[in-house]
Amino acid sequence: MKDPTALATVNRCRQLLEQGDVDGARLLAQQALRTWPSNASLQKLLGSCMLRLGLHSEAVPIFEALLQEGGFNPSIAMQLANALRRLGQMEKAAATYREVLDMQPNNERAHIGLIEIAFFGGEIPTAFSSCTKALVAVPENQRIRHLHARCLRSLGKPNEAKVILERLLSEQPQNISFAIELATTCQELGDLATADQLFRRVLAAEPDSPHALRGIVAIAEATYGANAAIKILETAVGQTASNTDSGSATPCMPTAPRWSLHLANLCIKVGDQTRAAQILLSLEKSEQVIPENELVLFIQLSERLGQIDVLSGLVMRVLEMSSIRLNLALAVLQLALSTEDPNLVAKAQEEMTRRIHPEDRLQFRAEERMLTVGPLDALAAILEEPRARRSAREAQLLSRFLLAAGRTRLALRYLRFCSRRWPGSARIRSELISSFVANGQNAEALAWLDRERTSLAESEYKKLRLRILIQTDAYDEALSLLDQQLQSGQNAKSLDQRLRLLIALGRLEDAEKAETAARQDPGQRRSRAAHFGSTLAGTLLTELRMYRHALTSVRTLDERLALIETNYHAAFEEIRSHISSTAPAKLRESSIPRRIVQYWNDSSPPPDISAAMRSWQGVAGWKYLRLDRRDARYWLAATLGSDHARAFSLARHVAEEADFLRYCLLFHGGGIYADADDLLVGHPDTIVSEGSGMVVFTEIFGAICNNLICAPPGHPALGRAVALVKDALLRRDNDSVWLKTGPGALTRAIAGHLASDGDGVTIRPQESMLAQVRPHLKLPYKRGSRYWNNDQTKRLYKEIWGSTA
Repeated sequence: MKDPTALATVNRCRQLLEQGDVDGARLLAQQALRTWPSNASLQKLLGSCMLRLGLHSEAVPIFEALLQEGGFNPSIAMQLANALRRLGQMEKAAATYREVLDMQPNNERAHIGLIEIAFFGGEIPTAFSSCTKALVAVPENQRIRHLHARCLRSLGKPNEAKVILERLLSEQPQNISFAIELATTCQELGDLATADQLFRRVLAAEPDSPHALRGIVAIAEATYGANAAIKILETAVGQTASNTDSGSATPCMPTAPRWSLHLANLCIKVGDQTRAAQILLSLEKSEQVIPENELVLFIQLSERLGQIDVLSGLVMRVLEMSSIRLNLALAVLQLALSTEDPNLVAKAQEEMTRRIHPEDRLQFRAEERMLTVGPLDALAAILEEPRARRSAREAQLLSRFLLAAGRTRLALRYLRFCSRRWPGSARIRSELISSFVANGQNAEALAWLDRERTSLAESEYKKLRLRILIQTDAYDEALSLLDQQLQSGQNAKSLDQRLRLLIALGRLEDAEKAETAARQDPGQRRSRAAHFGSTLAGTLLTELRMYRHALTSVRTLDERLALIETNYHAAFEEIRSHISSTAPAKLRESSIPRRIVQYWNDSSPPPDISAAMRSWQGVAGWKYLRLDRRDARYWLAATLGSDHARAFSLARHVAEEADFLRYCLLFHGGGIYADADDLLVGHPDTIVSEGSGMVVFTEIFGAICNNLICAPPGHPALGRAVALVKDALLRRDNDSVWLKTGPGALTRAIAGHLASDGDGVTIRPQESMLAQVRPHLKLPYKRGSRYWNNDQTKRLYKEIWGSTA
């Protein structure tokens, strides 16, 4: 640089950067480059300014031009790689880091960047391999050793990780990251005492550590319960119930928003919603800066408590942000969807799409289409994005939407490949288990899991095993695994699952205790928590209570039969007894007519429904019949009479219409009935060959599912179902749809038939159905009104966005 004025300008830019005036340095560099456009020092300084200001898309072309014009420079290349990472261009960033390492094999920052890209992208074996290479070049680098330990944990080797972490902590006893990682590893290994000591040590050194306090509270809650966790949290943050005046809207606040949210969460768990609401209201009014991940929890808790004004303030905070991550965008979109107002939903989509972080753009597009259109559109969104080579995260995303769209067999083949490509990816393993289950291959899933056990952390192995067992009738083992996880502070979102297991096992007293925990679960939506008794779990618990009460007065066979036809749990016990005591039937030629019948209330089903229904049409040798509401009323009146037509007209919900109609259609003409959102992936011949006579399948937790029924005409079990449901509709019974007309009703009808020494019924496990049918595709029409107050939510969005909808 020969021009002294240019040199002085460069020095002045550097001085401004050292003083922290990054914007001033940027403006000066831009002005100077008009005079000296080819000055490399000024260009490099401008690129550095852009990086520090977060203007990564502007920084990238500057650094690329410098490398192209001046030859490869490791320092400039490192800045380029950092900018590319910020923009989500991980493949380019990784390639740049590798170029740096080709020139400087001992460049620690390049090694770390390469490892982090693989690790945080879910490519754990690649990250582990990069760690191994890096440790040869720079064996004492603590950051790389720390990443090495994290890779080992992710690869199911927590004991090896623990050894590395203990050494790192002995070298740097004050290092918070090492202590937290070691504590978390000990917690994973079940050494809760050591984990608790380490978390407390961190908290003493760093009182505002979210990881430490969260760890201590989780251990306390798992060991002693939520009230004990509240006391620990109160002590740590200086807020107690005594200094929170129940009549005041502004109780003493913890020092950081995360603790307010954590405390509110625990208060909801113990049923103290008043205090939880006060904490959230005070936090919203405090105008404290709330990190993004905590905003998601804030929205969820406020929705749970029905705090519409708090939600309004939170959505406004989101709209003030220029960039947001996936979970926050989806939380806001879910609120808009709950209004069921297309204009408001469209506005929310527009606002969230504008702000979504580049790394999350593809997944948000797919999730948004899943929520608003359906799984086929969501899958199309994934496939529209060209990818020369997918990352583990992208592969997991693709496989999840393949499953959602009913492409279960393709998903399983793809995930088998992915599990070999990324053997250390927990996400891929999780999706692979889902694909086994979706294809009805529970035994294969358990066999695969047992083969992989030595390479998995024990906690992951148990979580995956539980997911498979829940799909079977191994209720005792599933409950044991679930309780182990809850006691170690894991799987806290499974309270409803635990309640269902206890009900299936007939453990009324334990189920009633579990109901309280499930009812107070902060993860429940407000409408569900407020009406828990009418949820499926609440309904089944009521049935179990009534069964216990009625059982003491049952003396005769007729009384027992009457109880079975009126009480689900009595019917459930009869079905279980029949399955366990009946040998598989010798298969004869099926007497089921080659006829498929379906129902959709409207003459023009939505596109994804039409696609699912088409899978049943045009099967060689099979007739197909689809009825809408008008067709159904005419057929019932003309074929079965005015009482049946009137019962259909008295249905309170379209699901009740569909339930009653299917029993009538099959009782009169036989065949296969399949729900409109069931996708045929096999062949009807295989379905009816599962047994002789009537063929039905169990659903999770043992009821007889009614989405797929195969029967010859005039089957007496269907005659019972028609009579039970017709009478319930004519009486205008106010029971849940599931119990009144759905699987609960069919279970009672079939159990009554079997208890009366009836035969000609084959009951097959759900996995047999899944091998041929992908049931219950996740479609937007099912969502319905989920929010506690639709009108108020609409008002919230209209006020925020000025919508005229």
